[in-house]
Amino acid sequence: MTDTRLTDTGTIIRIDVGANISDATEVFTIFRKPSGESESKTAILEADNRTIRYVIPEDFFNERGIWYLQGFVKTPTGQWHTRMGKFIVESILEA
Repeated sequence: MTDTRLTDTGTIIRIDVGANISDATEVFTIFRKPSGESESKTAILEADNRTIRYVIPEDFFNERGIWYLQGFVKTPTGQWHTRMGKFIVESILEA
């Protein structure tokens, strides 16, 4: 994960799920903000069939501190969560 700042947009989040999930019917990236609030966002399965991707929209990084993320995959035969990761969203200087 690259350095992340408040108000950053277009940051690409990629999670390698560790297996071929070409038959996935749902893929999500789950974020937990420093406040404890969680949000689940629909992700995209990349061409390698093992990586899910989510592009951060405007105004998403609105809390500074430690964020957690986890991938979720649902296939016809089951559903799984990836390992949890964490990253820091830092403050920015206001002009």
